[in-house]
Amino acid sequence: MVTELTAELLASMGGVRVRVGGRSMWPFLPHGSVVDLRRVEARDLRAGAVVLVRAGGHDYRLHRIVERDGAGRVRLRGDSRGVDDGWFPAADVLGRVAAVRLPGAAGRLALRGWRLAALDRLALVVSRWRERARPRVGS
Repeated sequence: MVTELTAELLASMGGVRVRVGGRSMWPFLPHGSVVDLRRVEARDLRAGAVVLVRAGGHDYRLHRIVERDGAGRVRLRGDSRGVDDGWFPAADVLGRVAAVRLPGAAGRLALRGWRLAALDRLALVVSRWRERARPRVGS
């Protein structure tokens, strides 16, 4: 669960570990997964990365970047959702997932480095494919 304290620790210390709640990022981040978040510079944000964003007030989202525009904004979506969260200023992105520990017996599996990057790219490709395969209203 992400709180103001989590955001403050991430900003001041550069990293924090949190447990994922909810199902919006399934199957990449099942409920109960533990992620290491690292502070990230706006220039280093890439499509496919899973980031923590302040979504207004005390609302935070840990979702995937599906697109970045030239105006310094990122478009986010949960992996299991069919709709985007919308556009957010890159300045509202607080951190990026640097490692994942899956819940239960699989928790011994930690994804980081090139394995995490490869999984990020694969999830982005699947997300874009699902978006194109979805029937359009009025078509």
